[in-house]
Amino acid sequence: MGGGGPQRQSPRGPGRGSEQGGDRAGAGAPAAVVALVDQPLVAPEAIRRLSAAWGAGAMIATATYDGGIRTPVLFDARAGDAAARL
Repeated sequence: MGGGGPQRQSPRGPGRGSEQGGDRAGAGAPAAVVALVDQPLVAPEAIRRLSAAWGAGAMIATATYDGGIRTPVLFDARAGDAAARL
């Protein structure tokens, strides 16, 4: 695995760190995009499409590849608890 020091994992399990970060990042922002750092082939156009869907009124917008829902994902702040349950 890559360097950079010890990896910390939340006592609540994998992925909890992302959830905690989302609790603090962009407080008051109208929307947030969740994108994984290990997806170098995700083009900027994917983010533009999510943004366009949001601009057209989507509360949650996802990328799709080969017919499957994938990241990145955009969540409107108004999606609130519904987004958290995904």
